[in-house]
Amino acid sequence: MLGSGTASDPYIIQNVTDLQNMQNSLAAYYELGNNIDATGFNFIPVGTSLTPFTGNLNGKSYTVDSLTVTRDGSDNGLFGRTSGANIKNIGLPNINISPTGVHAGDGGLVGYVVADTTIDNCYTTGKVAGDPGSGDSGSNFIGGLIGHGASLTISNSYSTCSVSGATRVGGFIGTCQGTIDNCYARGSVSGRLDAGGSRVGGFVGQNSSGSTITNVYSTGAVTGNSTWLGGLCGLNSGTINNSFWDTETSGMATSDGGTGKTTAQMKTKSTFTNAGWNFTFIWDIDGVTNNGYPFLNERFIPRIFYF
Repeated sequence: MLGSGTASDPYIIQNVTDLQNMQNSLAAYYELGNNIDATGFNFIPVGTSLTPFTGNLNGKSYTVDSLTVTRDGSDNGLFGRTSGANIKNIGLPNINISPTGVHAGDGGLVGYVVADTTIDNCYTTGKVAGDPGSGDSGSNFIGGLIGHGASLTISNSYSTCSVSGATRVGGFIGTCQGTIDNCYARGSVSGRLDAGGSRVGGFVGQNSSGSTITNVYSTGAVTGNSTWLGGLCGLNSGTINNSFWDTETSGMATSDGGTGKTTAQMKTKSTFTNAGWNFTFIWDIDGVTNNGYPFLNERFIPRIFYF
C-alpha cells in the first residue's frame, strides 16, 4: 500500500487485498483511494476480540462493493471488533454478511464495538444474516450497520440491509450503548419466532440504559416473537428523542420508543421539521429520492449512493 500509515501520510487502500491488509496494522490511519469491487473475495473481518481495530479509516466517499463474510465465528463485518476507532465517509453496497454457526456480533460495518468508536457518514445495503440457532442460544447482536455498540457515537449514516438473527436484532444496530443521531434504517428485520427470540426493532433491537438516540427513523417490515418487538425499538431502557417508524410498512403498531406514523406522514416534511429536524444542513426530502422518505443531505451522502 502507498503511504506510511500516519495521520499526515495514511495508507491508501486501492483494492480488496489492501483492504484485507488493514489487519496487519490495526492502529494505523487509512484512506480509500478509489471505489473497490470485492466480488468473489471471502473477506476476513478486521479486528478480533483479542486485537480490535483501534485505527482510523476515511473512505473519502468511495465504496467497497459486494463485501462478503461467510466464516464460522463471532464478530463479523468490514471490521470484526473496534475500540477507540474512527470510521467515516464509506459506503458498503451489496454486502453479504452471513457467517455460519451460533455467534455474537454481526453488522455490515462493524460486528462488535468494544468502546469509544466514532462513525460518521457511512452506509450499508445488502444483507446481514446471523445464524438463527435455537432461541437465546442463537446469534445475538445483529444489525444492518453495527451489531453491538458500546460507548460509540454514530451520526449521518444509514442502512437498507435486510437483517435476521435470534435476539437483539435491529435494522441499524442490534444493541446501542452510546449516542446515535440523524440516521435511518429501511431494511426488513426478522428475529426468531420461537419463545427465545426477543428484542427486535426496525432501527434498534435494544437501546440500553444511558444511551440516547435522536432524529432517526425506520420503515422496514419487523417480524419476531412478541417479547420486546417494536416498529422502531424492541426494548428501550435509554432515551429516544424525535424519532419515527412507519406503522404501515413495518406492520407494527407499537414500539418501545419513537412515534408511529403512516407512510404518507413519513413522506411529509412537516412530520420531521415539527420535531426539530434540520432540513437546511442535514436532511432533505423531494418525494422521489429514497422512495420519498427523508434522506441525508448530499454533503454527507451523495445522491448517487441512494438505492
